Amino acid sequence: MKIINILTHTPQEIIWSYASSDEYIKRFPLTEYINIDDYPYWIGFFKLDWHHRWGSYVKKLDPEIELECWRAYGNKITKVYQKDVDGIKHKVFPSSEIKIKKYGSISRSPLMLKALQNEIDRKKIILHFYGSHNPLITWLINKLDVKKTPIILQNLGGWFSWFDWKYKSNPIKLIPYFSERRMLNKVSLYLQASKVEEKFLHNNFPELKTTFFYNGIDLNDYPFIDKIIARQRLGITSDKKIILYVGRYYRTKSVDLIIDAYKKIKKEKNNVELYLVGGYKEDEFYTLGKEAGAKMILRSDKSINDYYAAADVYVMPVSDPLVRDFGGFGIAPMESLLYNTSVISDNLIHFEPENKLTELGSLMSDDELSQTLLKRINVDAFESRSIIEKYLDIKKNTVNLIEMYSKLMEQND
Repeated sequence: MKIINILTHTPQEIIWSYASSDEYIKRFPLTEYINIDDYPYWIGFFKLDWHHRWGSYVKKLDPEIELECWRAYGNKITKVYQKDVDGIKHKVFPSSEIKIKKYGSISRSPLMLKALQNEIDRKKIILHFYGSHNPLITWLINKLDVKKTPIILQNLGGWFSWFDWKYKSNPIKLIPYFSERRMLNKVSLYLQASKVEEKFLHNNFPELKTTFFYNGIDLNDYPFIDKIIARQRLGITSDKKIILYVGRYYRTKSVDLIIDAYKKIKKEKNNVELYLVGGYKEDEFYTLGKEAGAKMILRSDKSINDYYAAADVYVMPVSDPLVRDFGGFGIAPMESLLYNTSVISDNLIHFEPENKLTELGSLMSDDELSQTLLKRINVDAFESRSIIEKYLDIKKNTVNLIEMYSKLMEQND
């Protein structure tokens, strides 16, 4: 059985600011690379990308599966590059994207399309697309003559263009939605992460096979850490109340709202600190956070588990209804809850056993965020890890994924 994992979004823009692979690896060591003579001078293969993460677990559990990881790399390359990474063949393909106001974007990768068609024509394979809402995915699937090849779409965030019309009254978005509808006719299995989209698909595409599926976490990478120990290692005293956010410092996750709330809290309480972990200096709200006195911990490949364990509350106050309804549960909230740190976020609605929601934290309330945070940081600790780990164990989820692969192959014999 051969699986091709396909990641269609291009690498983060920060990589283009590193002319030397050595400099990039110092900050992000979980990266393999090929040096080349011309710009961009090196090609990266990133182990933290989802198509590689899942591929690694699949190969460990079933070494007999032949597995490759492909991705779009943007227009800074003109040919295909490949490298073996931990026993998995990685390929990156040149791609192009044109952004059109109100419409969105048009994305193409003729070399990837040709290579995928060659694979389909040559042998039995499964195409597993990581990300279900991307113009390149839509174009590729609609163009492919898939024959009996099973296609899996896995939602990693984003939404169908129809919702831009419903939520933001943008009728132009109905144009790409017709292509998205046509694409779904070729999809064998849709792995779902949004409760809202799950309901939409059941109502509008009853023939489409879907299942709710969490990305998951390797629990071995998140051993329990006592809060006292974590704070000692980070130099945080026991009298402090810690508010934590993990991720990029940009508007999508409403980081500006967190910073504004922290400014208000500081006027009432002098023992509260805000830690913003995992962004870049180039991010939209880096300066705003720094000027507000937040602790700005920049993104790297180093473990941030101590921050989760040391915090009193994790907050992700997504205000955009599209991001809230289709962004899924989120990896950072999962990681926070593994350290029994409660979460404030409306994205908790995507946790499948809804009756457990109040045991994980709280949704956003009508109160100001500052007041919600002040209430939550004084709540006694609770045992959220025992609730969520059985749903988020990536090894168990990988076993389920391999079973899905096998069934799809059997059905298409």
